[in-house]
Amino acid sequence: MNLDALKDEILAQLQAAGFAVFHGELGALGVENTVPWDDEAYPDYGMFLDTARKAGAIMIYFAHRKFEAEEIEEELSELAELDLSRDERRQFERRLNSFSANDGRTCTIVLAFEHGARFYTFDLVAPWYRQFIGLCEEITDSAPDEDDSDSVGPYFSKN
Repeated sequence: MNLDALKDEILAQLQAAGFAVFHGELGALGVENTVPWDDEAYPDYGMFLDTARKAGAIMIYFAHRKFEAEEIEEELSELAELDLSRDERRQFERRLNSFSANDGRTCTIVLAFEHGARFYTFDLVAPWYRQFIGLCEEITDSAPDEDDSDSVGPYFSKN
């Protein structure tokens, strides 16, 4: 899925359909009073826009984000602080660095419209970006649990 091309296609369709386009930032809508579209069962953004039109929407919220290599650098920094074997660290580094080819590519697009005090949202996330997020979660899960209340040090007795 090439979200760069799809972004341009969506903007052209919005213009052709006569929608006013509000160019917003990702995350600006928050989660309160938002209703997500079932994009797994209905992945066609055209269906979402048709629903918006039928609901009387005249303005569509449009946001997108480009992937930046700095995200890889941040994860590499976090990785450097973990107590991992050399092989584990290298494997994570290799996997992280494989995402550098996506620098500057659109990784997320969000469409939304307001109806009845709620925002109805349609989210598109590039499959490679979902993999990147999954890898970041793997790295976070590899970190030792800092909130281990039973671990109070080697010289303290609970007796």
